[in-house]
Amino acid sequence: MRGIGNLFRNGWRSFLFALAGLNLAVFTHQAFFRPASFELLPYAMQNDARQFQSWMPRLLDPTLLNGDLIADYWHAMSPLLYRAVFAVPAFFGLDPIFIGKILPIALVLATAAIAWKIALKLDARPAAAFVISALTTAVVIYQTDIFSPTPRGFAAPLLLLFFAGLLYENMLLAIVALASLAAVYPAPALPALTILGLWHLRWQRPFHLEISRRSFLTMAAAVVAVGLAALPFRLATAEWGPTVQWADAITQPNFMVPWGKSSIVQPDGSFGWLCSQRLGFLPRFIDCEVGGGFGRALNLLLTLVPGTYLFLRAVRRIRRGEAASSGELIYGYTLLASAIWFVIAASVAFDLHLPSRYSQKILVLTGALATGQLAGGFIADWLGKFREAGQTFLHDAAVTLVALLSIAVFSLSPPLWRPQDLGAIRQIAALPPQSLIAGASGVLDYVPALTGRKVFATVKHAIPYQLGYFRVIRERLLISARIVVTPDGKELKSLLEKNGITTLVVNRSILMGGPLPADFQSILGDATPHNDEWWSIPALSGFAESCATYSGRTVVILDAACIEANIAK
Repeated sequence: MRGIGNLFRNGWRSFLFALAGLNLAVFTHQAFFRPASFELLPYAMQNDARQFQSWMPRLLDPTLLNGDLIADYWHAMSPLLYRAVFAVPAFFGLDPIFIGKILPIALVLATAAIAWKIALKLDARPAAAFVISALTTAVVIYQTDIFSPTPRGFAAPLLLLFFAGLLYENMLLAIVALASLAAVYPAPALPALTILGLWHLRWQRPFHLEISRRSFLTMAAAVVAVGLAALPFRLATAEWGPTVQWADAITQPNFMVPWGKSSIVQPDGSFGWLCSQRLGFLPRFIDCEVGGGFGRALNLLLTLVPGTYLFLRAVRRIRRGEAASSGELIYGYTLLASAIWFVIAASVAFDLHLPSRYSQKILVLTGALATGQLAGGFIADWLGKFREAGQTFLHDAAVTLVALLSIAVFSLSPPLWRPQDLGAIRQIAALPPQSLIAGASGVLDYVPALTGRKVFATVKHAIPYQLGYFRVIRERLLISARIVVTPDGKELKSLLEKNGITTLVVNRSILMGGPLPADFQSILGDATPHNDEWWSIPALSGFAESCATYSGRTVVILDAACIEANIAK
């Protein structure tokens, strides 16, 4: 162990990147290989990538998914800058799914690098800077958004870049980061813009807002940049409106059941305005419901206490005429700006989309930075005392403990999702490009992104915020449910012909009289067909062998033309 303290004294930054590399190695293995082996296994995707990447086969082949509802909607939900991240590599022949798997590598490394620069501004001692940056990077990794090749995956590194611009008094960098954030994930850009305005407050007596020409031009440039960057996305989403309103949302099962895809209620049926995924003000360092309220209390503690303490400490020092870190003032500004925009978003829900997006993405970073600043300062003081006292063994033991804890944290990586039947995906990918696929199976969630084939409707893609889209996709899900459960062959034939469906993908259990996947009810509610209404075996069961083009252990693929021909006999 002797000498390890000297190693880390000069290598804390290198150790930070080694930890990030460890985490990325675990993630990369999950993305490309079968678990616990080095056998290549395709089709791994992050959960919400199945939505945002559903239109991307068009980038490699513009003839795919033409006129497809799901692809058109998710293309509109993808901001221009986000599209460019995949369109540019696709121009050179690189698969967007592959880009989605390697994108987190760049984002995690960028997060670690920016966090290190911020940490040095908060506490220049290498050990303290390591704790600050490692804790911030670890929190970002634990939140898992950064592993998602979706717009929100860019939020943490861009917000940290914005904070770095403020702390280093580089307003051009701050504005570029703000505009980039607004162009790829607009919601946090509004409180960040407010933080930029608050940054020009001056705490020396008399308390005042700086209104110099430079400050005015900085704010004007930032407002224009954010507005221009966010405008195309706002216009694109408006075409799918109207936006769901609160009065409508509380009547929809998708919002009002705890297990719904867009749930806004807690397990007890209450609205989690303080701490929840979609409505809550507080970031979720841990799940809000852990320990019967302990989770909410810990999230509240980590969000408010360290940052508020450091902010008030800086204010007191400034008013006494002492030197204070300008970085500590940012904690108060972020809390105030986040609270303002959270209240605005909540009061007009859901015109500005989810209220949580205006607070959680920012406060989770400042909560980690503030906690890291306090913990890092303590650890750096602790190590300094050991070193000054000549207690080399204790110093090296403490460094080793910090290193081992860091390795344990960074060895975790979020799981990726794969289709339950890889053979079914290969079979669907071989279908003609003009095929239209319907049914009831989780396999369908992957079909647009992985195969470039049109899907009539899936629960995964049924997002209820833009009603112009949701009403159509909900009706299609109801038709899909009727197709797979109706015992009436004539109705089955009529539904297939009327909707132009060429292929059916159905869970084998449904063909045996089993229920629809449970998530159908989160969209359809009381309209969901149940076996107690249509108690007989589905008409599809009679064609499970004669019209099957693929028969897997859990999934069956059926040719619609074959079914129609057999019913007509």
